[in-house]
Amino acid sequence: MPDALAEAAVPARGAAVQTRAWTWRQAALVFALALPPRLAHWWFVRDTPLADQYVPDLSAYLYAASRLLDGAYLFREPMVMSPGYALFLAPLHLLVGPDIGFFVLVNAVLDAGSAALCAGLAARLAAQGPADGLDGRQTVRRAGLAAGILYALCGPLLFYALLPLGEGPAVFCLLLGVTLLLRSGAVPANGGRTQTDRTVAKQAQADRTVAKQALAEQAPAEPGGALAAWLSGPLLALASLMRPNMAPAALLAVAAWALCARWRGNGRAMGAVLRCVLGFVLALAPFLLHNAALAGRASPFGFQGGFTLYSGNHHGASGVGDALPGFDNTPYRVVVQAWRAAEAETGRELTLAEADAWWYGKTWRFFAGHPAEAVGLMGRKALLLVNNAGYDATANMAFCARFSPVPGALPLPVGLVLALGAAGLALCWRRGPESAALAVLLLGQAALVLLFQVTPRYRAVLLPLALVFAGVACAELPGLLRSAARGGRPKHALAALFFGALVLGLSFVPLRCIVHKADMTAQEHARLARFHLLRGPQAVAAREYRAALALGGFDARTRRELEAGLAASLRLSGQDALPRP
Repeated sequence: MPDALAEAAVPARGAAVQTRAWTWRQAALVFALALPPRLAHWWFVRDTPLADQYVPDLSAYLYAASRLLDGAYLFREPMVMSPGYALFLAPLHLLVGPDIGFFVLVNAVLDAGSAALCAGLAARLAAQGPADGLDGRQTVRRAGLAAGILYALCGPLLFYALLPLGEGPAVFCLLLGVTLLLRSGAVPANGGRTQTDRTVAKQAQADRTVAKQALAEQAPAEPGGALAAWLSGPLLALASLMRPNMAPAALLAVAAWALCARWRGNGRAMGAVLRCVLGFVLALAPFLLHNAALAGRASPFGFQGGFTLYSGNHHGASGVGDALPGFDNTPYRVVVQAWRAAEAETGRELTLAEADAWWYGKTWRFFAGHPAEAVGLMGRKALLLVNNAGYDATANMAFCARFSPVPGALPLPVGLVLALGAAGLALCWRRGPESAALAVLLLGQAALVLLFQVTPRYRAVLLPLALVFAGVACAELPGLLRSAARGGRPKHALAALFFGALVLGLSFVPLRCIVHKADMTAQEHARLARFHLLRGPQAVAAREYRAALALGGFDARTRRELEAGLAASLRLSGQDALPRP
């Protein structure tokens, strides 16, 4: 038995050497690669509508941030929208005021940090045990650098992460929280063994249970483990407050990591999970109590989820979040309209939480009453999820190229990111607790995006997790294919190629074959015209109104409003010559 335990413990030390192949120097290199294009994008957009309240939802977050600073939010203001980005903005607002260009700059720096965190997670997965015949140190470095370079070159991810909205900070908090959690209870998955090492160790283990315990004791403890676990919980909570669909996925990922680690004899992981979950709950507690006191429902999130869910799932839905008749695409106002509509349908007064629950119930009734249509809708959403294009009412990337050429100049499309992610997932999802947790996190978030509605903005939060697995695929797949060509076992390589090719092929399905929806260029011109009507210059407002009216596709009421806006911009055109304050 001592010989068996000694042989089984050797790979744990080898895994520690592999993990040290990725250091702060490599992480700094990735940060340095990712930062310049983000700073260039910020430079282009800093004085454009893209760094102003032209971006939907931003005005609502600025209002909530100002109420937080005034001490007039918690236990006083109804939580119409989830408060995460307002919490993030509040200290920045206190520091520099409502300087939206500065908020975009902060997002740019954070997103470069997210690239480094993504690269580090890819390196951790590669260190879990590269396949037969692959050099451990080189594979770790290649996986991390590949993930970081792909992140730096992904134009759609850059575009949505640098909008003055919560996606960029949410991704950073999520990746940092996951990194700290994995460090807090670090134990090399599979005992730190490579595929070849596992074969040798399996032959040497006369007592599997005792050997597992010995391997867990040999696992390297990373410094600051308890503090890292405590910090991971609030970070995951803040990410969830910014993007509420991250909350269930994050908790499922933590549970998957704990169960896998426990099964492999890692006692440290359970303590880390308890600290993480407790920190998560404590961070959300004020918002739970706030909603319990004001709305009668102990939820830490805003009460727009039910209507958002229904707008993506109803009879005749496209899956991209349709503008329903009688409802505006305006923050706060649309929630109030949904609230009033729920009261009209029920014939009684409702609280905001009751109205939100009514819209959830209406969606579940649609699923129950139209199962065939619901299945078809989910299939359409799955195709939208992997498509290179998409419909987005927040900010259309192609239309916004007039503000910055940087996202369009970066060559990495969404379909290729998801294809490489699928290949990496097929390679390493069963390697151990860390790979299982990241797989559950990615698939859980993807399932929730599918359940609600699929737009490029909501899909953007999946891309960093897909890039973690993409880095592993880029590092390991070429070596696996060479090994298969020399007569090795091709099973893993073939599975990765199959899933990657499947996703890549589906990404090229023409968008018009998935969704029959009018082009949104006219709506973008109209929204930009309204922005310039209020902010000037009026000549630009008139030009955008004319462009929107020329493209058409509006109902009679909207067309009359656009014509009135054009007349107003022409009447106010003399203001352009006046000095602006």
